[in-house]
Amino acid sequence: MNLCPNNTAVAPSWLLSMAITDPEPQESQGKLRLKGRGKTDFSLVFNGVPDGVRDDQIFRFVSSRLAKGLSRAEIETLVIEAARNCQPPFPETKALKKVERAFIKYSSGEPINLTDMGNTARMGTLYGDRIRFCKHLGWLVYDRTRWVTDDLNHLQAWAKDTIRGIYIEAANTTDEDRRKEVVRHAMKCESASRIQAMIQLLPSEHGISVSHEVFDTDKMLLNVVNGALDLITGQLRPHSPTDLITKLAPVMFEPTAKARDGSSSSQRSWTAMLSSSLSSNAF
Repeated sequence: MNLCPNNTAVAPSWLLSMAITDPEPQESQGKLRLKGRGKTDFSLVFNGVPDGVRDDQIFRFVSSRLAKGLSRAEIETLVIEAARNCQPPFPETKALKKVERAFIKYSSGEPINLTDMGNTARMGTLYGDRIRFCKHLGWLVYDRTRWVTDDLNHLQAWAKDTIRGIYIEAANTTDEDRRKEVVRHAMKCESASRIQAMIQLLPSEHGISVSHEVFDTDKMLLNVVNGALDLITGQLRPHSPTDLITKLAPVMFEPTAKARDGSSSSQRSWTAMLSSSLSSNAF
């Protein structure tokens, strides 16, 4: 085993393998279910999607991953990989909008109140898995590899995206009176005060507020560019917001990489190195 420097974040092979062949999603009262036992091959997404059909193909791909139960962070990682492989490349920001659209479209079919509390509930549904509030650390957001302080103001950007999503909510509403009411609400919510109110209420949403003590508790889990490495088993697993990691080693884990002398790495040498390092208080 070896850790090799690499500054480019890519989707790990285990995650890509989950994206190739799976049931195609079908709508059912605003939610997703799987259509029979049929299989849809989405490998074309990773081999490149022709111009003119990319919007539809990538959206269908996102919907299928949502039906499969992948987290938003995992889906976004796959979508970014797919966008890179399109010819010409599909803009990352546009591809991520497909994720947002799918989450809005296939969220609970129950109507949400047109209030500040309702807006906060919408934001929690769309982005709650990537937002945490800590009294000692302030706002933290998940950047698809680890939890970081919100220095780039993602929170406000997501709040504005939540408001834009209300217009999509209106477009998907069949009742004409309700649709007009939702549009009027969305327009009012574009004000700074309504956006700030949404964010202000967010810490009270389920799962958002946490203690600073919940972060970085697993000392045998090394967060690297292409996943989280279990230092006991030597196995690489996907990045996950539930690991609550704030640190990142800027290297790629490559289990098949060879040492400088040309010999293959082994579990024995890894364990020996780890044991030696631990006994010398290197960590």
